[in-house]
Amino acid sequence: MRSNTKEFSMWAFILMIGCVLLFGIACDAADGRSRKALWDQVAQAEADGLPETAATLLGQIYDGACRDGADVEALRALVKKILMESVTGGNHPEEKVRRLQAALPQAPERIQPLLRVILAQWFNHYYQRNRYRFLNRDATAKLDEQDFTTWDLPRLFREMDALYQSVLADEERLHRIPTADFREFLEPGNMPDALRPTLFDFIADQAIVFYTSNDTFRAKPQDAFEIAADSDVLAPAAAFVQWQPATTDTESPLLKALQLFQRILRAHAQDAAPAARRDADLRRLHWARNVAAGEAASERFIERLQELAESAGDDVSALARYYWAQELQSQEAFTAALAVAEAGAETAPKSVGGANCRSLITTIRQPAFQLQAETVTLPERPWHVRVTYRNVTALTFRIYPVPLPPSMELFREQHLNTEELDKLLRSQPLWEIHKTLPPTTDYKETIQDVELPGLAPGFYRVLASYDKAFRLKENAIAHATFWSSPFGVVLRSRGDRIEGHALGNATGRPMAGVAVTAYAYDYA
Repeated sequence: MRSNTKEFSMWAFILMIGCVLLFGIACDAADGRSRKALWDQVAQAEADGLPETAATLLGQIYDGACRDGADVEALRALVKKILMESVTGGNHPEEKVRRLQAALPQAPERIQPLLRVILAQWFNHYYQRNRYRFLNRDATAKLDEQDFTTWDLPRLFREMDALYQSVLADEERLHRIPTADFREFLEPGNMPDALRPTLFDFIADQAIVFYTSNDTFRAKPQDAFEIAADSDVLAPAAAFVQWQPATTDTESPLLKALQLFQRILRAHAQDAAPAARRDADLRRLHWARNVAAGEAASERFIERLQELAESAGDDVSALARYYWAQELQSQEAFTAALAVAEAGAETAPKSVGGANCRSLITTIRQPAFQLQAETVTLPERPWHVRVTYRNVTALTFRIYPVPLPPSMELFREQHLNTEELDKLLRSQPLWEIHKTLPPTTDYKETIQDVELPGLAPGFYRVLASYDKAFRLKENAIAHATFWSSPFGVVLRSRGDRIEGHALGNATGRPMAGVAVTAYAYDYA
């Protein structure tokens, strides 16, 4: 159901291995100016392939930035220093984690919250790089609490959870810190800044990504928290934020994601500008549609999206219409989906939602077809090729003979690449014929059997194109192979033997005196 759409995000850490944090240096003191020279030396050391030298210089920058209270610069220096030290230590994900674990307690208290978020991200990177080990590792009764490389998956996830929860516990202070203050510390996405206005919004969003990505990997308790579609998870925002689900599974990632959405919506309930609240509500609804179980999920999802889409003509409205149209598309209500997507594209044409609506419109209107030929047709008699299609009113067919005798290599080449197709199209077809098709006015697929002229015995390839010239660009070409033969075979395997009958295709009766050649793949 997914179309080829733009990814949309607000901010993201530049924290993965090999990446460098790009936030700037803001310090007017003389020591700050001297650190500017140190940064130049760091850049030169990197260019010269000297990570140890770069790490030493970064340590000096970090110490000076901490003394001056240059928080952003201190973060940059510390994280980059750890990256450089990890390179010298073999560039393994666990190296970054160990070094940040050791540095975090001694770091200034004012930068520790973001360092804990970075540590959670690096734990997740370590997991992704070693995923196969965790999936094959049994729960360990005696873990070494000091060595995370011995942990099982539940223990590792508990650590990441604890890091996020410890940071988000200081919600009031995080709400007072504008995300824009860390613009050069974070990598901006393609959504407006107003949608994640505070550091709490950004960190909560990162935590929600963690909780929604990892729920399937934990062992479910007998009383695992589940979300029903007819619950308040898909209710209007005012009812959703008051909802208190009854469950004993208090460690459920689903529950923690739900509670974070509630906290974000409460925080922005009285905002003069509604953008952040509306965006958070839209993200909540999209998440809820994916996790809520029950037949009512789709209908309630569309009801809420319609409310969001029609309440204001902004970026969120366009994105709500995109989700709405996408939901209708999944139900094959293509005409309705097209109308909703067209409205979304007009609402905010330069937004991500508007761009995604245009992409969905293209997908719905895109001509598409495929061919299914009979395996064997009778010689010199009309035969049928089955066409499954939409948004196509006519096709041109060409028949090309495939030289005999056949070989196994011939069968391997039934799927043509672009070069092979171009070569075939430059050759002379046996014949070409144009056929009209009943139109598909509802954008849904339909099936039509198209009659084509009879052929002499042989092996053939049939091609179809909605462009009469069979151009390779801005066109679609489908093809299938088949035999025209008076003979057929019915086979069965018995041990290492193949048994069968040669039949007359016209009568279905066994035929005597037919020579049969068997081919086998040589995988050597």
